[in-house]
Amino acid sequence: MTTIFENQCTYTYEYYLQLKRATLDKSFVNTCYSALVIITALGVLTVVKNWYTFTIAAVVALIFVLYRLIGTPIRLASFAAKKNRQVHGRDIETINHFYEDHLLAVNTLSQGKTNIKYEEVRTLMQSKNLFIIGMDKGLVLLIDKNGFLKGTVEEFLIFMKEKCVNAEVKI
Repeated sequence: MTTIFENQCTYTYEYYLQLKRATLDKSFVNTCYSALVIITALGVLTVVKNWYTFTIAAVVALIFVLYRLIGTPIRLASFAAKKNRQVHGRDIETINHFYEDHLLAVNTLSQGKTNIKYEEVRTLMQSKNLFIIGMDKGLVLLIDKNGFLKGTVEEFLIFMKEKCVNAEVKI
């Protein structure tokens, strides 16, 4: 069986960070943004009313919400990258083979293979450098936009949209 596309991807900290930002729970993000708006409005009100003690509290709350919003993906990415380096001694690398009816992801460190039917794909997303293929149970496969060994990004995108009929496409 001949591959249609081949892609190589190294799971670096930067790629984990892009993954975590792209897949961050939208209700969490919306809650943080809502809290930022409310806290900012209350902070302005406390300054106008000269309630400086409450202004300090508003600033602390603002910093906390920003820390949660910005820091959560950073912490998760850092944890994933460190864990891989501890277990494997280096970043994980996959070679992804795309066939007509399925894809095969091969971990180059363990030689472990994962066979995925396109019908099993639930989400297709992208970040700056990645396509993110999501399956059930939180499993994801990263496709490096600059890592195509066979095929092009443009052709790949068309192919995946056609094949992944059960996927929510966020591209």
